[in-house]
Amino acid sequence: MKIIYLFLCLMVIPEVSSGAGAAFLKMDVGARPAGLGGAYTALADDVTAIYWNPAGLAQLDQTELNFMHNQWFSGINYEFFGAAYPVENLTFATSLTYLYMDDIKEVLNDGYGGYRETGNVFTAQDMALSLAFAQAIEKNLFMGANFKYINEGIENESASGFAVDLGVIYKPQNRLGFGFVISNLGPNMKFIKDEFALPLTCRAGVSYSLGENFIFAFDAKKIKDERLTFSAGMESLLGKWFILRFSGVTRPNNKLGDFKGIPGGMGGGCGFKFGNSLIMDYAYVPYGDLGDTHRISLSMKLGEKRLPLPGFKPVPGFKPVQFKTKEVEQQPIRERQDKEYELKGQEVLKGKSAFTVVVKVDNVTVWAGPGSNYPKVAIVSKGTELLVLETAKKWYYKVVLEDGSIGWVCSTFVE
Repeated sequence: MKIIYLFLCLMVIPEVSSGAGAAFLKMDVGARPAGLGGAYTALADDVTAIYWNPAGLAQLDQTELNFMHNQWFSGINYEFFGAAYPVENLTFATSLTYLYMDDIKEVLNDGYGGYRETGNVFTAQDMALSLAFAQAIEKNLFMGANFKYINEGIENESASGFAVDLGVIYKPQNRLGFGFVISNLGPNMKFIKDEFALPLTCRAGVSYSLGENFIFAFDAKKIKDERLTFSAGMESLLGKWFILRFSGVTRPNNKLGDFKGIPGGMGGGCGFKFGNSLIMDYAYVPYGDLGDTHRISLSMKLGEKRLPLPGFKPVPGFKPVQFKTKEVEQQPIRERQDKEYELKGQEVLKGKSAFTVVVKVDNVTVWAGPGSNYPKVAIVSKGTELLVLETAKKWYYKVVLEDGSIGWVCSTFVE
């Protein structure tokens, strides 16, 4: 038990001997990323991007909340709450991460080579409060930054500091993404009389999707004064509501490329979709002799999608309607945008013979051009009616969505 107590303290107290502390900043956030082995730098398309890669927040098109509980080994608990709010071409997000543990018995050296319990107990906790923002610089290039306040405490002593994370995601194709992030840039923190550095971390990753229901991701991570780590994960949507994940982590020796053999850590998880706005995720990650960890998170999407949608291309020659009357000027912005899109669709259809089609399967992608190599405009569900504008491209129809935006859908999925 004495060894466990010592380990718990080292997880919270600054690691003065190695020159780095705030070890809780290295713990994975979110059940979905944990189920993918931390291979999330290039994917990062939910609220947990605030930790993994703040640039990924720019991919969100709805207000989103995420709650996570991590039941770690030896009485350690780790909580996360995050919220993201997209507006215009910016996304703002905030989060709170909090690590705490059960009461620890005070054990002192008895002076004779042994130890004795004093009967006293103490506790320790870590906390990070973050504020992030992200922006789509171009339709396939996202950048973001995360500013955080850090506090560590044990018994009556504490240390505080500030840090920043900077990230970028580039998607040359809708299916392919590259990501890079540098985390925990900031000055040293001071605990009692000792100073320690934050765990400066660099991550680079790639993600690739095969069809609508399979994603593969790979990451390389380097923490200052630690070995390089590689991780890979895969995610598959089975049916309409069940998601399955597997992952592996390989840690090389000090010499780059000299691997120890098979992946040193395996993990996985699953997810359950409840409609289009609620997902519950679970991840299982073993830590050998230390024990197993379990993460559960709940993600919720709220409100309507922001306009214009990512990847939206206005119809050539289209000019937004100018509302001049006082009564119309006082209309809510969203209502006025909807009116503009409606009038735009009517303008496009003038002089054209159009017909409607009905989507016959769930989760059909509408692309910005006639093919899957174009940016994604929207995902439509079974039974959605689409107004067809053009059928000249083989296998694809040019359609108008319900919000008035224009896209292309594969003719195989409609009738």
